[in-house]
Amino acid sequence: MIWTRTARLGLIALAALIAAPAAALGANSISISGPAEVRPEGIWPFTVNLDDDVGGVRVGLRQRAVTVGPCGLTPAEPPFEYGDVHTRLDVTAGPRSYSDSVRFNGNPGPRFVCAYAFDINSGAVVARASTQVMVLPAVGTLSISAPAVVSPLLAGTFTFTLSGTLEPGALRYLLATIRPFDGTPCARHPAEMYVSIDPFGVSGNFSTTKTLGASPGRQLICAWLGFPDGPEGPTGQGTSFDPYPVAVAQAVVDVQTTPPVAPGPRPRAAAPKLLRATVTGRTVVARYRVTQPGQLTVRLIGRGANRVIARRYLETASTVTVRYTRSRSLRPGAYRISAVYGVLDRRVSLPSARTVRLR
Repeated sequence: MIWTRTARLGLIALAALIAAPAAALGANSISISGPAEVRPEGIWPFTVNLDDDVGGVRVGLRQRAVTVGPCGLTPAEPPFEYGDVHTRLDVTAGPRSYSDSVRFNGNPGPRFVCAYAFDINSGAVVARASTQVMVLPAVGTLSISAPAVVSPLLAGTFTFTLSGTLEPGALRYLLATIRPFDGTPCARHPAEMYVSIDPFGVSGNFSTTKTLGASPGRQLICAWLGFPDGPEGPTGQGTSFDPYPVAVAQAVVDVQTTPPVAPGPRPRAAAPKLLRATVTGRTVVARYRVTQPGQLTVRLIGRGANRVIARRYLETASTVTVRYTRSRSLRPGAYRISAVYGVLDRRVSLPSARTVRLR
């Protein structure tokens, strides 16, 4: 038999068609489509188009961050960062479509929605497809209302208010800490050692008041409106904070130290009480009463003189008599006899004085 060029080409094409797998014939295929942008926490509709000749398939939808890579060969291929799994059992065959809904939690950013169709009997994947969506960050605000100066009377403890807003349906965790202010602002997200206020969830319009104790000096309050709880949230096992928090706020507080107390005037000792003073010619006799242990000092002052005429050390409360006769070196005339009393801690009384006239 003589083969023509046309016959040879036709035979080659037929052999290739017989050897090709079923997926290449278009008998088993799946596609998924949905919105290009979504908000977190919302439920968003997606359309699944399916065409198979298996007669019994299960369709599974998974989510995967674009930064991790494209969808895997099977729905179980790690890593899948988000745990929600949608499955649908379909025992019909041929082309059909249906709607499904997907909830998006976790970090914002580009994400794949992966669709798989696999045989319910063998478990083999017969078709797979993906679509990409952008998970937008939640919209919200955060502010701190704190005193600019904390009085020393408060001993470093002060109250401040965290308030803000979150778009409807969003739940985020609010955290705050305080550290010495060195001129650098708060970080984009909390550091490892952050806990000064326990995290707690907020939504909608929120306002909460907290009390903190701080060391003296300028202190920086940092607050973050983070991401929802879950596998990657504050109570989960993964990352503790959204790398793209909704909002960050800060405030500087001057915690003043207690000013040093200026020493007040030392209390004086009780002045000696002059009971009586008598003068006979050139001699003066004075009698004093003191109420505690100490030293009694009596002086004669006047006419150019300032002379100690008596000094007594007393161990108890006592009545003391002082006698002095004017010497020839002192001129006659009016003098002031003055007594002061000093106690053991060196406090000295005001003088107790009387004017006398010596001949």
